[in-house]
Amino acid sequence: MADKFDIRDAIAGKFIEALNAGVLPWRKPWKGGANGRPHNALSRKTYRGTNALYLGLIQMLKGYPTGGWLTFKGVTALGGRIIPGEKATAVMFWKFLKTKDKVTGQDKTIPMCRYYNVFNVAQTEGCRMPELAPTGAVEPIEAAEKI
Repeated sequence: MADKFDIRDAIAGKFIEALNAGVLPWRKPWKGGANGRPHNALSRKTYRGTNALYLGLIQMLKGYPTGGWLTFKGVTALGGRIIPGEKATAVMFWKFLKTKDKVTGQDKTIPMCRYYNVFNVAQTEGCRMPELAPTGAVEPIEAAEKI
């Protein structure tokens, strides 16, 4: 029987591999701006925690020019497709579920972890990417400017 996939081991292994190659994965591997940090390319929501570090590391190691990531469903929703031969990267999704204890009837919270496979936008073709909302003019904060 094949071993069950453990996302924690996969992520830890990739960090260990990077460290052995002389890469410091906790250093900022991305460029600033809307397309730099690891984010969901469809919703524009940035990844946090381990996912941000891990996707930033993968982006740096693979040389992807963008921090945008999509699930297979997201790629198809944008009218695109995965480039043949490209491999997905797994990310974790944590949610805390509220339930009742079957014995005591007390409310309790239990953690649930799932993983999803994502592809960098550079691993796709034909995606019609949503336009970025225009940003307003930046007004400097006087106190910050003095510093």
